[in-house]
Amino acid sequence: MDYPSALHPGLASAPPHWRWELAKLLAGNPTGRPARNDATIHAAADYVRARSRGVTLAGDQPLATAAAVYEADGRPRWHLEALILAGLPVGDVADRVELAPGVVAAYEAVFFDVRSKLHAASWIAAHTFGMGPVTGFAPGDLGGLWRWVGYRRGADAFDLVRAVTTGVGRDRYTAADLEAAELFVLTARLRPGEDSRRLLQLNLRLQAEAAGKTPAAYHLPRRSGSATGRAAKG
Repeated sequence: MDYPSALHPGLASAPPHWRWELAKLLAGNPTGRPARNDATIHAAADYVRARSRGVTLAGDQPLATAAAVYEADGRPRWHLEALILAGLPVGDVADRVELAPGVVAAYEAVFFDVRSKLHAASWIAAHTFGMGPVTGFAPGDLGGLWRWVGYRRGADAFDLVRAVTTGVGRDRYTAADLEAAELFVLTARLRPGEDSRRLLQLNLRLQAEAAGKTPAAYHLPRRSGSATGRAAKG
């Protein structure tokens, strides 16, 4: 049996986790042929087989930890992926996410093979953060927002956005930096067609909160009627 050509890394349709998909197929069908003779795929397939039997193989720990991060699909995974998309070296990513460099390397190789494609903006968008920059990121799509910021703005900007979206590390930034980042996040979550007054309200709200004012200070004044309506009455 040949494995799906759609998972071949040379094709634009191949996802970042193409090796993991092939490893799972190979684990279930050892006589099959992967898209190419890749030692990483075979090692991952051995890990999948061993895990299914409740066995831990020597040397599996980095991959096992990477798999746990990937499959949990939570903030640790999004944090890791955002920094990889920011183009940081493996060692720097490992320091920031507090994982061993071997775990980060295993994660990139098996679950998030994007580093060689960072120049391909359309491919990165399609496979990592989707249409969020165009349609507005849903409040629940923190992973997409983080990956987009990491890719487009870099690691330092991501750290600031992470601080305002989770509260982690807020004390490292000035009030002005936090205010700007909060407005940036709120803007990134605006949906197409939302009233432009909403954006102005958000900006006024941030200014009011920074000055310690009450919520009433950031509401726009109500319009009693449009200029056209008043002209018609006249």
